[in-house]
Amino acid sequence: KIRNLSLKSLKATDLILTCDLAMADSQKINLPLFIDGYIKNEAPKNLTCHFKSNENFFVVIGSKLDLGLMLDNFIRNAQDWKAKNMWIECGKIDGMLGVDVYDDGLGLSDKFKDNPDEIFNFAATGKSDGTGFGMYLIRESLKSFDATISIEEPVNNKGIHFRMLFR
Repeated sequence: KIRNLSLKSLKATDLILTCDLAMADSQKINLPLFIDGYIKNEAPKNLTCHFKSNENFFVVIGSKLDLGLMLDNFIRNAQDWKAKNMWIECGKIDGMLGVDVYDDGLGLSDKFKDNPDEIFNFAATGKSDGTGFGMYLIRESLKSFDATISIEEPVNNKGIHFRMLFR
């Protein structure tokens, strides 16, 4: 447990050190390019990460650190829920960039079947080896990008499926 939490701290520190802190909250970021690069460089060996985008260029204004931490949380959650694969797909939806993140893991816990949005509440998803902060962090970080997140029907009836919409 200490090792896992230490690794999370080191990962956050590494992301902080690679960001231009003077511009940390207001950088222009080509989102599909950032996601592709992050997945290529940071995907763990025990999870195959797939990336596909119909859009090569969609600029958002925000923090690369926040985006990196969000992607890291999606990856960590996929691992925790026994996924072997995680997919991220980008495409235009009504003039916005839709970013779908889904995996082939165990899916949403029965505890949240009636109200899936509860997983975004602070500490709602906490367990013995986690903080319950990840999904809350994702939703709060998306607000700074003027973006939203929702839980969609699982792809291939397996795992979990998130959709983020960036304006």
